[in-house]
Amino acid sequence: MISPAPSESGKAELRRDALARRDAIAAAVRAEAAERVALRPFPVPVPDGACVSGFFPLRSEINPVPLLRRLADAGATLALPVVIGRGHPLVFRAWSFGAPLGSGVWGIREPLPDAPEVLPDVLIVPRSIAPAIASAMGPAITI
Repeated sequence: MISPAPSESGKAELRRDALARRDAIAAAVRAEAAERVALRPFPVPVPDGACVSGFFPLRSEINPVPLLRRLADAGATLALPVVIGRGHPLVFRAWSFGAPLGSGVWGIREPLPDAPEVLPDVLIVPRSIAPAIASAMGPAITI
């Protein structure tokens, strides 16, 4: 028999529990995991010049920067999301290592407003927000 889908309050509880387990992982273990992720084969082809959007981690999220560096070294262009505000779609702006970053809505590190807007070919998102991204934009690579 198939279990019923969790209610909205049940989903919130599951998410809270998952985030608490993630927060309990030692920083050194998360850093090692980020390096290991960067060494694994990427699950989809990323042709030279493809645009890959990543993110800068908040709190205990895994750090995708080692993976982004590997993809950039292999010829991908990079982008980061920009939060315009609650209820507004994300904007993606071009970014490269060494380019300045600003502090956006909710203190999220993001490219400066003069960075060109781009449409990424691949999205790398934290697992905790993957369902929201998938419903809004389609599949994403989660870490």
